[in-house]
Amino acid sequence: MTAVSGSSPVMAAACRSYSARVEAGGHFPPLAERSRVTSTDVMVTASGLLKSANLAVFELGMWQSWTGR
Repeated sequence: MTAVSGSSPVMAAACRSYSARVEAGGHFPPLAERSRVTSTDVMVTASGLLKSANLAVFELGMWQSWTGR
């Protein structure tokens, strides 16, 4: 297993865990306020997640407007 393929199950588990907590009524940011994650890290990750799920930024914006999230 390569580092890239090994991170896929970890990313999937993190997505499912965070989503479940939010759906259950949790209100907390996915990253700590003083996280060492950069804005670029977040944008690259978000872009990769959208691409992996075959979603476009437009669809994300529509979903956010419908759900208020």
